[in-house]
Amino acid sequence: MDRTAPLPPRLTILGPTHPVPAVAALIARQVQDAGRASGVDAVWEALPSDAVRGRLKEMLAAQTPVDLAIVGDPDPALLAAAGRIVDIRDTLEEVVGLNGELFPPLRDTAMAGPFADLATPSRRRPVWAVPYASLGSAVLVRSDLLARHSIPLPRTFDELGAAAAALTGARGVGAPSLGWAAPLPRSDGGDDLGRVILLAHGAPLLDPLGIRIVLDQASASQGFQALRRLYALDAGEVAGAPAGMDWTLSEQAQVFGNGGMVMTWDVGGLYGRLRIDYPDIADQVRALPIPAGPRGWFTAVPTAFIVVFRTSRLVDAARTLITHWLRPEQYDAIVRAGRGAVIPPYADLTKTPFWDEDDNYPVFVVNARGDPSRQFVYAPPGYPAPLTPPAAVIAAALVIAETARAVASGEAAPLAAAATLAQRCADLARRGLFLQPTPPPTRSPFWPALLGPRPTPVGGA
Repeated sequence: MDRTAPLPPRLTILGPTHPVPAVAALIARQVQDAGRASGVDAVWEALPSDAVRGRLKEMLAAQTPVDLAIVGDPDPALLAAAGRIVDIRDTLEEVVGLNGELFPPLRDTAMAGPFADLATPSRRRPVWAVPYASLGSAVLVRSDLLARHSIPLPRTFDELGAAAAALTGARGVGAPSLGWAAPLPRSDGGDDLGRVILLAHGAPLLDPLGIRIVLDQASASQGFQALRRLYALDAGEVAGAPAGMDWTLSEQAQVFGNGGMVMTWDVGGLYGRLRIDYPDIADQVRALPIPAGPRGWFTAVPTAFIVVFRTSRLVDAARTLITHWLRPEQYDAIVRAGRGAVIPPYADLTKTPFWDEDDNYPVFVVNARGDPSRQFVYAPPGYPAPLTPPAAVIAAALVIAETARAVASGEAAPLAAAATLAQRCADLARRGLFLQPTPPPTRSPFWPALLGPRPTPVGGA
């Protein structure tokens, strides 16, 4: 070892801990390897996913941000509007060249920033983030237990609620005690699920411009009622143990793997855990798309984006690290480790042989991307609006997830919850409008000056 050689510069990265331990360990190793290839000492600080946003806010307030961060869907737009991050369009183009084209809603999210970006259409739009990966999410059902009670696979929220009610407390040899039980975290995943339920019942939050709150409270109440039916029967009987809303991944896997419930929501990593810890039931677990509602079929899952901070002294090295890190072989490794819990955002990476090894894997991909051919709509934050600052502020505040939890636990009635949500979102939307930088003034055309002095109007000036 040459003790006289200078130490490589330290490049710091903040990001969420992946719910699958094997994936989390692999990401840490990949970051270090990419750092060495880029000539830096890459230091990876991993936190629980629901803590990253708060930690980043603290670091920015103290003016000690990291060089890179892995953030959630709404965060790049907010950081760009605040002037915190750099344009990394060229880096994204390199990654796309390696891995295939981006899924369009993720491309739009990567480019979402201040309205001022739109003031010069002749200039290429900035790209504020590089999409990294989406969580694999799905409704998981024990098909053998459904068949035992002659209940078909549910396709709608109504069918899901009816099946949960029919199976809860069902009697018979080996009958489950719970038809439905699932975590409902205050996280981007919980917010996505709540937003999908609202959309499926005809209750988008924002107008198409992404500025005004247009939540129809009656429709939103219907969506919340559908959610409530999963967790409690009309008679007040428990349908999905309230403690299930806060289960860890291990607790959820244990109950589901042992047949204590028939249906659950995989918010990321559950299916992989079941494949490892409960191989005997692998053929009996079916992954289903998010159910449809009376007003359509929607899906959404959390996606992580990589941003580079303007204050970094290693911006060029950070760009190089991203390109080294996001190579096809790196994705192939984490996809295999995740077993359905990691969905790459680039087209070529969802066409590898891995996705044919299990009939459930394509369902996770469809849930993460939608399926236009079947009118299965992917709904990013703000949908049907673009990711404006108001939409981003609302998504980052996780108010939909909080409201959904209050309804599912019985703390709030559906109609009252809808009214509260509308008011909270209106307040957040107004706050979001103040994040907009003032667009540069439009230059006056030169040609009126060539026409000479303006004539004085009849009757005076």
